[in-house]
Amino acid sequence: MRNSRGSITKRGKTYRIIISCGYDIETGKRIQKSRTCKGSKKDAEKIMTEMLREYDTGVLCISKDMYFSEYLDYWFEN
Repeated sequence: MRNSRGSITKRGKTYRIIISCGYDIETGKRIQKSRTCKGSKKDAEKIMTEMLREYDTGVLCISKDMYFSEYLDYWFEN
């Protein structure tokens, strides 16, 4: 399953969920976050929806190396 902001790929008995979190401010490289689901495809879809909601509300951390002030600048711009 693919949508414009994420994808779900079956990998053996698990599903890999990848969402797009924009681009790095300094390098311009794309930022992606991923998780693995050991349940069904519906479970993976629910996890992807949660991840996207967390990203949209600012709960999902984009970078561990980013200072809070840098994150606020990023948040205001995007």
